[in-house]
Amino acid sequence: MTAKARIVSLFTGEPEHRWEGKEPSAIRKTRADGILQVSSTGITTDRQADLSVHGGPEKALHIYPSEHYAHWRDAFPDKAEIYQPGGFGENIASEGFTEEDLCIGDILSAGTVRMQISQGRQPCWKLNMHTDNP
Repeated sequence: MTAKARIVSLFTGEPEHRWEGKEPSAIRKTRADGILQVSSTGITTDRQADLSVHGGPEKALHIYPSEHYAHWRDAFPDKAEIYQPGGFGENIASEGFTEEDLCIGDILSAGTVRMQISQGRQPCWKLNMHTDNP
């Protein structure tokens, strides 16, 4: 079976010091336009702040289904501007498949890039700080 989905947007970011007394974070991503290069460790113009827990071949790209953002906007309407594609620090905002459709080991193709689902997201404290939502 070949499932069809689409990439809504691509996002990249750089580590930055955002919170007093906390480690830097690259969770704040901005929309990337044009042609991007992808290596075995991710989009070449994207950076992670803590390579001991983010990035690398097993966490090269972070994909998040854009369909889920409606739930977050409904649950937290006062923070609706955060809950948009790119809001969870993903590199790829997709539409057309979710974790109900994909399994670890599935291989996806986008342009000349082939990627394999290796693990689910393990959110850290930075997601709470980024969304200002404990």
